[in-house]
Amino acid sequence: MNKRAAPRRKESKAEVEKVEAIRKGLLLASKWLSNPRTPVWARRHTPRGWASALTEPAAHGWTAADLNDTIDDWANAQNMVPTPKHPIAFIRWLMKQQDLAFAPHVLAQIAADQEKAERERQSAALEMERERYASAAPEDSPGRQAARLVARRAADTARCRKVDTSARENAAQPVWITHLRDLGPQ
Repeated sequence: MNKRAAPRRKESKAEVEKVEAIRKGLLLASKWLSNPRTPVWARRHTPRGWASALTEPAAHGWTAADLNDTIDDWANAQNMVPTPKHPIAFIRWLMKQQDLAFAPHVLAQIAADQEKAERERQSAALEMERERYASAAPEDSPGRQAARLVARRAADTARCRKVDTSARENAAQPVWITHLRDLGPQ
């Protein structure tokens, strides 16, 4: 008699992928239900109950914050607080309304990247404009000499104003005079 293990059913690739998707949905459900922003009505079900409804969002990389942001956006758009009678059906319906490929955190990151690129483009354009004007006139041109003179006068005026202000402040404050004894050579 051969000693072998009991025969097992070979799992197909589709079955393995389905189990993996449900596992990701279960993980997302657990994180979502433990998030303090998650609505109370969502806690009526366990993570296992939510797992099948959240498999699609989990497969696309959604987070608990994304789910809460989507619910908040829907509530703001409808101008009402969601209190669904069937929470799982409500979330399934809400997720069908979304473009799952673009989770809210992904859209926020894309917007931030675009804003950063625009700021860098504007900064580069400003720097090019500055360089163009800086090299427009020779160093000893009358325009540059006049600009230097105006800059010197502005600096002198600012310095005089600062000295006058500190002198007025010092004159307004009482001064305690203490005399030091001159010990002289001993």
